[in-house]
Amino acid sequence: MPTVARMWRPLLGLALISLLVQSCGRSRQAFNPDGDLCGSRQLEASDIFKRSKGSVVKIETATGLGSGFVVKNDNGSIILTNAHVVKGNGGQLTVKDVRGNTVEAQLLAVGEGEADSSDLALIKTDVEIGTPLKLDDEIETASTVYAIGSPLGQEWSISQGIISRFVTDQGLIQTDIAINPGNSGGPVLDKRGCVVGVVVSKLDPAQSEGIGFAIEPRIAERYVKENAQNQAIALDQFSEPEESQVEQVENPERSDAGYEVCNQSGETLSVAIAYFDTSADSYRSEGWWNLDKEDCQFFPNLLNRVDEVYVFAESDQTLWSGDFPFCMQEEAFDYTNANRDRCPDPAYSKGFLKIEVGDAKTWTTNLTPPQ
Repeated sequence: MPTVARMWRPLLGLALISLLVQSCGRSRQAFNPDGDLCGSRQLEASDIFKRSKGSVVKIETATGLGSGFVVKNDNGSIILTNAHVVKGNGGQLTVKDVRGNTVEAQLLAVGEGEADSSDLALIKTDVEIGTPLKLDDEIETASTVYAIGSPLGQEWSISQGIISRFVTDQGLIQTDIAINPGNSGGPVLDKRGCVVGVVVSKLDPAQSEGIGFAIEPRIAERYVKENAQNQAIALDQFSEPEESQVEQVENPERSDAGYEVCNQSGETLSVAIAYFDTSADSYRSEGWWNLDKEDCQFFPNLLNRVDEVYVFAESDQTLWSGDFPFCMQEEAFDYTNANRDRCPDPAYSKGFLKIEVGDAKTWTTNLTPPQ
């Protein structure tokens, strides 16, 4: 059986270094030259909204929308948001401010990796928007916080909640603020008007209520410092991967019974398979592993105890996926109940192709390039 280590694409969120972050009361000229939007005084929600809304933007792409906020003004505005907001944008990226002005934006940086803490991006406009908001990590569990964004297109909405807990090993903050599509990339602010998180995700509302996550400010600040001076990059560089074809064939050429996955894509792939083992009455998995060009991975005798296999594979450019959700971790699956849409922390869900092998004793799945 192949190794379960997934090594072909490093995950940014797994290798983050702890940062020394200054308190909100100290000068941070790089992020807030005016220094008047984040202080030590506790503010009412209405005051926080009035002060901050001009620095929060609605980001619109060809495929959806999200939120973001200004972190630097320098011959235009640099805006922090989520990578998943700007990826797959089809070459269109515009920013709308609270006054209704819409301008085109350029892409400066897009975080890579599966971890939520790497889901960051920077974009830039040629015109200045609002005043930069200040990132700060002086926050405690149960502190009152607010999210400003455009949930489900409801522009410049503010929601209130608390910090539920810190998921420090993942660089995340859990909150019970109402989070919906369109909030992604927007700021989480405390009662001083300081940004204490970047909205990134929530658990499936069908399975949970009030469990959302934001990226820690220390991680967001480091990302801005490392990428704010980047040159613009092509929008189509980060378009969504194409769905690729899968050929499923009985393989009578093999004398030994089993299941085989072959890489005919022309790229090195990260691959995983899963199955329901009737002999053990439970879901099992084999993944992750690297599958080089033209290579195959054979699982002897697998078809003696299964009639369905589930496959997921991806590269930087292409994707082989389906509708069957498995809960996964970085190095292996959590498959206690593979049919669930919600995954336990720190797992996440991916959709697998369902391969019906039936009564076959030798079977090959060919991962082929798009047609």
